[in-house]
Amino acid sequence: MKKIIIITSVLIFIAIIIVSVYYSSNNKKLSVLSVGVNTESIFVISPIKDSKISSPLSVSGKAKSSWFTDGNFLLLLNDENNNTLAEGHASIQGEASKDDFSKFLGNMEFNKPMSGKNGLLILKNEVDSYQVPVIFK
Repeated sequence: MKKIIIITSVLIFIAIIIVSVYYSSNNKKLSVLSVGVNTESIFVISPIKDSKISSPLSVSGKAKSSWFTDGNFLLLLNDENNNTLAEGHASIQGEASKDDFSKFLGNMEFNKPMSGKNGLLILKNEVDSYQVPVIFK
């Protein structure tokens, strides 16, 4: 009897995970499960996941040269309903390194959303994106 309860519990848990992943990839609402990570080519120093942010927002980190197009890449700040609150660009700082990480910096001004406290910072190039969940102060 205990084996049946354990097996049933595990199957229910797996089903919940599968449904959550499917729902988050097919829904415009934000979900931690929808966060894409590519730590091999980009590293965000600030803001970190679930940081409380306010305007102006400073975005900094390091990225491989493949992330930059003409020394820049796109920054988007979305609210929890996936509405874009701000757009900006991060720029390479100093000399670009072909073999190593290069520092980047970007700034964005935005108005705090009227409702909801969760948001998503999206760093996007022509091929890939990196998402950082944030909380509006």
